[in-house]
Amino acid sequence: MGKGNARLTFAMTNRGTIEITDTLTVDGGMTQPLEGVIRLNGGALILGGGRGALSGQIHGPGLVSQGGGGGFEEFMSNGQLSPGGTSGHGILTLDATSMGLGADSRLIVRIGGVEPGTQHDQLRATEALRLGGNLRVEFVSGFAPAIGQKFLIVSASPRVLTFRNDFEVIGLPARLKVRLIYVSNGVEVEVLADP
Repeated sequence: MGKGNARLTFAMTNRGTIEITDTLTVDGGMTQPLEGVIRLNGGALILGGGRGALSGQIHGPGLVSQGGGGGFEEFMSNGQLSPGGTSGHGILTLDATSMGLGADSRLIVRIGGVEPGTQHDQLRATEALRLGGNLRVEFVSGFAPAIGQKFLIVSASPRVLTFRNDFEVIGLPARLKVRLIYVSNGVEVEVLADP
């Protein structure tokens, strides 16, 4: 979609790629199977009543909102969330009264510095977020994190449950390792020495 706001008053199934740079409102509900891709590019997707299940891929930065209140029982059933999109860093905000990531979902975050949104990715929820599924942490080539450095990759109020224990880390310099710290309002990645 080009610049400007658009509103669909009917149910929609996305089996292709939707690019959103401003606001797309889908009043009739939306379903996205595994082959579907949503690229927010700083835009907003507002889902009205009668929404369906979302799978496939959702790339940020941007906003996905359950318009008119309510919650996403399972926001992402099986698919992939990338807050920064395909090449940059960003914040993907989920706005609903309650949300959950399904057991077969995957969150991919890239870390290249300490500032969320501009140097590392972050998944942000305006209300409660139930975690689940897989986590993949990618350190950007050339970035050398310091031992003890922490990165808030998930921000939620509150955060419930955890990711699977077998999370994946890519690009971390030698002699370092990471651990996940589950705090009441999110998830941090902490860099540790790996003797």
